[in-house]
Order: sequence, then C-alpha cells, then structure tokens
Amino acid sequence: MVTNLHTHGMHTATGVPSQAFAASGNYTHSDNPFFKLAGGSNASVTVHIRVPHNHLPGLHWAHPHIHGSTALQTGTAHLAIIVEDDNDLWLPAEAGCADVAAVLAAAPDIILDLQLYFFKKPDPRNWSYTPTIVQSFKTLNMTDDALQKVVKVTEDLNNGNYQYMSREANNPLCCDDDTDGSSTAKAAAGRVSDAASSSTTRLISGSAAQGRGENFYLINGGYQPTIHKKSNSWARWRFLNSAAKGFIVIKLVDAATNKTAEDCEVMLLAKDGVYLQQIPRAIQGMLLSAANRAEVLVRCAGQPGKQYYLWAGDSMPFSSANFNDDEDSVADHIARHLYFKQDVLATIVITEPSNTAAAAGNGTGEGVATAKLLKGSSSSSSSSSVLTKALQDRACTPRRPPYAADLRDANLAANNVASDKWTNLTTGFRAKYLPAPLTHNMYLQWGCGVIKEADLAPGAEKSYHEFSLPDPEPLKFPLGTIVNIDMFNMEFHPVHYHINPFMIAELAEERLCSSATNSSQHVCAFTSYFEPGDYHDTLTLPMMLHSPFYEHPTAIRFQPGEFSGYSLMHCHFLQHEDTGCMSVVHWQCPTQPADQQEGPCPGFAWTVPADVDEQGKFVVAKLTNSSAQQGVKAQQSGSTVAGWRGVLGWGLMLVAFLFAVFL
Repeated sequence: MVTNLHTHGMHTATGVPSQAFAASGNYTHSDNPFFKLAGGSNASVTVHIRVPHNHLPGLHWAHPHIHGSTALQTGTAHLAIIVEDDNDLWLPAEAGCADVAAVLAAAPDIILDLQLYFFKKPDPRNWSYTPTIVQSFKTLNMTDDALQKVVKVTEDLNNGNYQYMSREANNPLCCDDDTDGSSTAKAAAGRVSDAASSSTTRLISGSAAQGRGENFYLINGGYQPTIHKKSNSWARWRFLNSAAKGFIVIKLVDAATNKTAEDCEVMLLAKDGVYLQQIPRAIQGMLLSAANRAEVLVRCAGQPGKQYYLWAGDSMPFSSANFNDDEDSVADHIARHLYFKQDVLATIVITEPSNTAAAAGNGTGEGVATAKLLKGSSSSSSSSSVLTKALQDRACTPRRPPYAADLRDANLAANNVASDKWTNLTTGFRAKYLPAPLTHNMYLQWGCGVIKEADLAPGAEKSYHEFSLPDPEPLKFPLGTIVNIDMFNMEFHPVHYHINPFMIAELAEERLCSSATNSSQHVCAFTSYFEPGDYHDTLTLPMMLHSPFYEHPTAIRFQPGEFSGYSLMHCHFLQHEDTGCMSVVHWQCPTQPADQQEGPCPGFAWTVPADVDEQGKFVVAKLTNSSAQQGVKAQQSGSTVAGWRGVLGWGLMLVAFLFAVFL
C-alpha cells in the first residue's frame, strides 16, 4: 500500500514549490503531504523537518496522508507523537507566569493518546421519518427503494468502519465481507474478489471484520487503563485524539456517582500545540475532534484509594441532549455520524507517593499499558510544595511567536493594521448526492468538496470543488497579510489547515443548538473550552445550530508566514477528505514567481509584530491583556528557544524520521 507522512500541527516549510512538483509524488524535505512511498519491505524515506527557533512548546503528531486511504491508514497507525520542550522564555515572571511555570517544571508529564478503533457497522435509523435530512434526496425524484439504497451507502461513507474503508481503498488484505460472505455476493456488489482466500489470511477477520464488532477507544494501546495520581498534587496531561474521524467529549467524574468531580480541578494550557492567550484556564470538559490536542493541569483532592473516571459517556457541558440526538432533528446527523461515546476511558486512582504516576494499565495486572511518561515529579519537599499550590485562573500571559499572534480586534487596532493588510475569504465544505445508477463504489455517487469564491458569485450555482491535483483554483493566502476566513459547516466538518494554525475570531451565542428545540431542557454551550482568541489547527463546533449552506459562517483568522509554497486544507473527518473535501493551498510570496515558491519568503515582514522572532529571541513585550505591561518598549535578549523531543526520537532543529512500509 502506498503511504507517506504529514507532521500535523507543526509550523514549518511546505517543501512543495509548485503544483507540478506536488503531482510528481517526489520528496525532498519538510512537511510535504503529496509525496508517495510505494509499498515493499525495503521501501523507506527520510523525512527532514527544520523547526523554527521560535516554535511554541507543545504537542504535535504525524500520520499518513495518502488521498483515498488517509482514513484507513491513520485509523490503524498514526506513526509519531512529537513534543517540543518547555522553555522559560515563553512564560515570563513579569507577565504573571511564575507560578504556572514552576508547576510545569515540577509536575509529572504524560501523554494520553486516544486511539479510536471502529469495527461497528453504521446503524441507520428509518430515514423516511426524517424529512429534513432526506429532502435533498427526494428532489432527485427517486423511488423509495432507490432512496433507501442511497441513504444506506451514504451512511456507510459518512461513518464507515474499517471494512468499508479498506474496500474503498482497494486494500486486498481486508476484510471478510459484511453481507453473506460469499464470493457471488461480493462480485454482485462490485467488491474486490477474495474467492481464493480464506478469512484466516486476512489481517482483519472474524466477527469484528464482519461488521458485528464495536467502536472503542484505547489510551496508549490499553483498554480502560488505570492512572495513579497523588492527592492534591498537579500533574500535566497531554491529550491527543488520533482518531481518523468523529469527536469525543471528555471530563473527570467521581467514580461513585458518575457526576462531575467537584473536588478536581482541570486547567487548560494549550490547544493544538499553541498556548491560550492567558493560562491556565479552568474548564469543565474538553471537546476533541479527530486530530485535536489539549494540554491540561489536573489536581484532585481525594484521599488515597478514591477513584475517578476519565469519562466520555455524555455530551455535557457542551450539550445536554447529546448534540440533539433526536430522530426528527436536523442535528441528528451530528449525533449519529460524528459523535463517539464511551463511558469509561480510564480510571484514576489516588495513591502515594507521586512517583507512582508513571504507571497506567487496566488495573488487573494483565495487559498493562505504560503511559507515555515524559517527566516524573521530583520527590523533594520543595517540589511537593510547588505541586500543591493554588493556581490563579488566567493569571499568566505567555509570549507569542508571530505565527500565533494575538489577532483579536483590540490588538489589531493597537497595532494599526491597515485595510490593505487584510485578505478576506469565504469557504467551507459541502457534500453532494448524485442520482442512480448505484454501484457499491459510492465515490461515483457521493461527492464532497470545498466551496470556492466562484461558487458564491451572484448568479453562480451553489456548488463546490472536489479535490484535484493540480488544483485549478487553489486557496490563495498572501504572506504578510491578516487572513480572515468565514467558514461554513464547521458543525459537521472540522477544518484543518497545514503549516499555519488559525485563531477563533468570533463565537455567535445565537447559533447555539439549544435554540433548535425551543425547550428549556436542552442547553448547548461553547463553555470556557472555546473562546475567541484561541488557536487551533483543527476545529469543529458541533454545539452550533445547523443552518442552510452559505449562511451564518464562523470567522477564523491567521497571519500566515514566513514559509511560501503549497500545502492543503481539508476536513479532518478523514473519510470526507478521502472523498474530496480538500483543497490545495498556495501560501503566496509576493517577491517570488508562482512556480518557484518554497521556504522562507525574501523580504517578508509580519503585519503584527512578534514577542519572539525567528531567531528565538525576545523582541517585544506588548502584552495587551495585562495592564501592568502596557507600553513596555521593544528590547533584545540573548534567550533562545530550543529543545525538541518526541516518542520516536525527534532531535533539535533538523529532524529525521525513517520509516518503512511492509504492506
């Protein structure tokens, strides 16, 4: 099977100077998601990533990115977890950061990798009783029988299991058929024939592969592991949702009641590898889309022996009704296709001493999965006192690199950003259902694409562009500008941009899904987990009320730079990306020809100045949200940022990752 590698979340060069180079499938360096590595036991490539000096500390990862089988490959092996070390430069004491920096230096530090395994077949409800959802089908004047066939195949595509994705990716190693198992049935359905093969030769076989299995999450490869934690002591947990699809809501509950643990504190530091504007921020829960990361500090006051659950069994505090899980609701699509639940992800047991925090397993002594422990807590009395101190909510204003600058309106006004420094764009994702003839291969019947500017012109058909390479209409973002994007359909589709993270510019309370029911019993909220000013590289907002396409977009914003070249934006429900919800992105350098763009842009200048420049030096301390820091003059220091590390051996500045494919 052909594969490749994308370093998800890292701000680095594209390695792609032109669309012609992208289409060649070749690789030279950097985060090139277009290259192709052929299968074979001796097939390998060395991926080089040059990390900028001013890259923020945080959690990132790497996964395959072969269009057409990205969901299948990422859902089975995501390849790497990447962590950049903390550095005192980012958390200055004069900005209120002394306490949180001291806690981070002393706290045990573990990664919790949530891996979704999806063996369950979609279980469609009777779509004939959901008229708002099937209206687009009925406008095709299809018979009821044809309508039901379209609905069934669309269900498979929207929420396909491993078996479905493997067949669509033409993978001969998977799977047993999920109908009657006969070669005749497979031939009739147009599937890859395996008449000469028995189920014992399949990598995925048996009842699970026949669609009778379940969906479930593992944490670091263990099912419902136990995490030991010292009472009343801070620990740093770094969450990665490495799933290929869907989203999950996670919170801490008391194991005795399954209710929110009132004696625990969860304080958010960063999302998708970027510090919040102020840290730490108290939160009630986390909503993690596929690809999202969240870094938190956790403290529970329970005495030794008390247990808590890492819980994903309901949608509170974001939605009191599981995102409108109602058969007659438009938002029912979200609840059935995209939202994954699992009551217990892990059990937290309060123990002493603190150095027991490294162990994680299933609590039985069997199949124990060791947590990815980056750093254990010190046993010294001074460290113990640091880890038990109270932290003030939003007390610290971290310094920021220019690629994650504060782009909120107040700060842009303070920096006198001129109108000619703005690039405005409207885009989003849209699916389209095509009429008969029906075949098993729904790629002929179901399309997914990106809305482009031409689709929104007066009189234009409200359509979309499916992914193609070369892309005749790539999204174009001039370096040196502030890009404001009105994004559609983020309640259904998590948007992901390669290379540059983006900031939430606004959140419209009037669009919360609670207004869909006219019921005081159903409440939706963004909560303190989502706020304007937060950075993401992947974002979905399922608590928002679905509205007609091209209406009520959500504004996101970024300051792209300093790397020119070509990369991608796409829906990170990867089965949607595989079917066309993706566009080429051109990061345009004004001083270079279009077909020679790659790497740092000559003469490039940031519109909003940096706290830390490209050499990793502190250059300005304009902390707009801390009145004590207003008016501090720019200054230069010798401090530099350094220190990358990762589970698979990432090194400083020049990163080499060698992998082989055996399929």
